[in-house]
Amino acid sequence: MVPWLRARAKAVPVLARSVGLALPRPFARRISVRTVRPAPGLVGDLYSPGRAPAIVLSPGAAPQGKDDPRLVRVARSLAGANRVVFVPQLDLRGQTFDEADVERLIESVRFLRRADGGPVGMVGISYGGSFCLLAAEDPAIAGQVAFVAVFGSFDRLLDVVQGVTTGATTSSGRVVPWRTVPEARAILDRAAVGLAPADERAALQAALSSRGSTGLSPDAASIYDLLVNRDPRRTGALAARLPPAFRDALARFSPSTRLRDLRAPLFVMQALDDPATPPTEADLFRADVSGARIVILRYFEHVSPPGSGTPILGRVADLYGGWKFVSWVLSAQE
Repeated sequence: MVPWLRARAKAVPVLARSVGLALPRPFARRISVRTVRPAPGLVGDLYSPGRAPAIVLSPGAAPQGKDDPRLVRVARSLAGANRVVFVPQLDLRGQTFDEADVERLIESVRFLRRADGGPVGMVGISYGGSFCLLAAEDPAIAGQVAFVAVFGSFDRLLDVVQGVTTGATTSSGRVVPWRTVPEARAILDRAAVGLAPADERAALQAALSSRGSTGLSPDAASIYDLLVNRDPRRTGALAARLPPAFRDALARFSPSTRLRDLRAPLFVMQALDDPATPPTEADLFRADVSGARIVILRYFEHVSPPGSGTPILGRVADLYGGWKFVSWVLSAQE
């Protein structure tokens, strides 16, 4: 078969199995799964059908990390389509942002590159996709990455902060309402307190709990003002007043900071009803990466398939979008 046609055919069972549909796969490769430690501080599961193109599959912030059943389905589905898949365990599963995770993804690419010799694909789920982009932008591996495919990932971390704090994001001067989950506020507050100077964290935490900034230092007060703000149009100005270390952290964990250095093709899938990532991030990816391929889903919720009440045509449309995304992933190495 022509490679692109073969990839499209494979994409059907890969997508079906990934979302939990028991579609028969009579020609799927038999795979072995084993836990490996390819470098100090790096442990992950290797799904191997034998010698084949390689993919790093990055988990999101789900507590089970590499062992999340949904991620395991995706890894097995891709491996059955003749891909070696490595799923690293990341600290992101604890809902913390740590640069060590970016280093783990870089080392994951090096590990697969040593084993296979060819360019390595990167697929990231939720915030794990943003971390894939941070890794792929690094000059150490930029030329070794075949593609980066992200699902439900952010481009600019400040937009997530803006959405969680105000219930909206801004795009081209428009205010775009966004519905997030209640626990997002607690996660954001905890992360923000961790970025404050060590001797001011207790006072900032107390101020957020009592909703009063009296007695805070100017640096801590600027963080407090950003977190309690409810007007999305003020977020940019408030962010400009943040302490340098806080602004630096926002930039370091934002793919947009260096996304123009990305040398690999970018594939993006984003749900409109996404409580973890503002859907306007897809617009940023389109603006930042020339030639980026974008799929917008209307009924998926973050990275979960449409629920039982979804109109049949809506379900078909989203599954078609998912099939296109998987086709791009497979075609890049077919």
